[in-house]
Amino acid sequence: MCIRDRRIAVYCIKDSVLLIRLMDAIKTIYSYIGMARVCGVTLESLWVNGQQAKVLAQLLRYANQQGYVISEKLMQVLAAVYEGAIVIEPKRGLYEMIVICLDFASLYPSVMISQNLCYTTLIKPQDLQAHIDKYGPDGHTKTPTGACFSKKEPGLLPEILRRLGAARSAAKREMAKQRKAGNTTMASILDGRQLALKISANSVYGFT
Repeated sequence: MCIRDRRIAVYCIKDSVLLIRLMDAIKTIYSYIGMARVCGVTLESLWVNGQQAKVLAQLLRYANQQGYVISEKLMQVLAAVYEGAIVIEPKRGLYEMIVICLDFASLYPSVMISQNLCYTTLIKPQDLQAHIDKYGPDGHTKTPTGACFSKKEPGLLPEILRRLGAARSAAKREMAKQRKAGNTTMASILDGRQLALKISANSVYGFT
């Protein structure tokens, strides 16, 4: 091996070792393991695939637990690649009119949970009257587009969102505890985890 090749090899080894030390210092692997456990995916999937794979994995897992079967045709639709939403650029400048900004915690997940919106709770038009006869006129939610969802039958997506929300709340409680104890490194790790769980919950809405 010539001197030039040796220097390149040593540089690559040092670069790899530094990355491993950095991952160990900021506890990256622990956050990934926590996310993989919550979403039911492999570590490789977290690195290679996007949010859609995590949602689909959770949907498959909970569907199996509840006795639902997802057809191959639906799997192809759910696993399709879609283009992201349009993001309109803001008009930059000084605005003298006062604007009050309001934020709703977990808006989309909260709506899906409260209204029980799911593939499994969608009522077909021909089944609506039978559902009303069974549960009464207040047993379903009607959306502005005319779709009806049962309030009485538990949906898979709301359950997924509840579990993601519970995992996020637990991460935030532990983050506050670690911050109070002065462990800023662990607090930062948990902050990243709770943010990732928030993104995952919001991705369920985008997934639909």
